[in-house]
Amino acid sequence: MSKPITQTNLLFSGSFNNFKNSHGNYSFNSFTIPITLKKIISSGGYTYIYNCLWTDDNKIYFFSLSNLPRVIAENKYFTKIENDWMNGYEIKFSNFVMDLFGMNLNNEIKDILGNEFGLLFWMKNGYLFYLNFENTLQQIETLQNTKVISTVHTSTMADRFFIKDEYGSCYIVNRSNALNEITIENEEPEFYGGTFPSDIFVTKSNKLFIKVKEQNNLFKYKESKFEKESKVIDLKCGYRHTVILLENQNIYIFGFNTLFQCGIFDKSIPNVSEPTKLTMPLQFPILSIGCSSRGTCITCKDEIIFIGETVQSEENNVKRISTVNNNSSNNSSNNSYNKEELNYFNAVACGPWHYIVYRKCEKVTKSLEYFMLNMRRRVIQFNDITVKFYK
Repeated sequence: MSKPITQTNLLFSGSFNNFKNSHGNYSFNSFTIPITLKKIISSGGYTYIYNCLWTDDNKIYFFSLSNLPRVIAENKYFTKIENDWMNGYEIKFSNFVMDLFGMNLNNEIKDILGNEFGLLFWMKNGYLFYLNFENTLQQIETLQNTKVISTVHTSTMADRFFIKDEYGSCYIVNRSNALNEITIENEEPEFYGGTFPSDIFVTKSNKLFIKVKEQNNLFKYKESKFEKESKVIDLKCGYRHTVILLENQNIYIFGFNTLFQCGIFDKSIPNVSEPTKLTMPLQFPILSIGCSSRGTCITCKDEIIFIGETVQSEENNVKRISTVNNNSSNNSSNNSYNKEELNYFNAVACGPWHYIVYRKCEKVTKSLEYFMLNMRRRVIQFNDITVKFYK
């Protein structure tokens, strides 16, 4: 049996890119890359802007959309890649860790997170490694071999990470690898997001706290309408706005509204001081939320909604993209299949000034070649999915 050729189809919108088949502007355009992905990490800020591709076979590709970080340009653990679909680097992460720390990690990566100044590698054995773009690969040692890490959070334009252990102890790690324990009296932080000036927390009791980042352990409780309405299940931050998703599917947003990123389409309201319920029509269920610098992304079952900066050409700075699968007769194989066997889901990587939309398809019972999509219609849709099975 020949191995299926796998690929990923992407939608790109934004002001920067290194994908050769895309166009760096604020309109959405589609293209294909010949790899399948676990995750795209898009992040950065005013110093660095980048994408990191983590593939199904545990390769890690990195390409800068602005200044090339010195640690990459001068490091033997980054191999230059230039082919017919991208210009970038492959990160030889395992070799890096082995040479610096003498550890054989065998690609046991649990997750990769990114912020403005680096990438955080969360390993299945609990180790944390921070690839500091201004320095080198560093191990966050304070927690190692003592406590199990249960949660790691960051934000697109933040310069810090939030870490929580199995006992509820919480820490902020800054870009210098300094680790500071944080405490909120009688409260346990559950969700974290970092805006440019502040750290945003929602606790297990559903209370909202805000901390100015220069003032350690000085938390200000902020009363909110969602506190008693429904449990918070996600929190994301942009440059100066915060998006909160509740279990009952309501969304609350507060912060800068200069480009309508809070979903309030009134130029006379440049700032939303209180968490305010989003009232625009949405298709339920809501699967995820995300933020660019001055934009908001809402992924629903059948559509993705973008509000703010990267869709300024649209009415009220809102763009809706249908993700309905209309593959009624597009099976390119002689083998039939049951749609219930396929689990399609859409993912959005939110960078500071760009978005990348990609779709994954998980097999349930049969080997599956990656989907094909056709974006040639005037209305941008995920359509014409072609599935191939191999015995």
